[in-house]
Amino acid sequence: MARKPLDPNLNDILKSIRETMGAAEGPAAGDGPAPEAEAPAPPLAPPPSPAVQRTVEDVLAELAAPHVKSWVDAHLPEIVQRMVAAEVERLLRPK
Repeated sequence: MARKPLDPNLNDILKSIRETMGAAEGPAAGDGPAPEAEAPAPPLAPPPSPAVQRTVEDVLAELAAPHVKSWVDAHLPEIVQRMVAAEVERLLRPK
């Protein structure tokens, strides 16, 4: 069974995570065998000291924040308007 190619945006996100975490750029799991002749690339920056290490959750939250903010900015007014209208209708409905 053929693998479905990853969404280009997902590839960008994975690349950003790898760069943020200091991992060498390479094929994702399941993309095929890794090249044998290439030596691993040195990290882009020295690893952070133990006192300032970030968790995967911290990195993902930092990467997701701009996307979440833009989605909320685009959709929140409509959601609030719809919910307020439903609540007003509920309160004005005769019992």
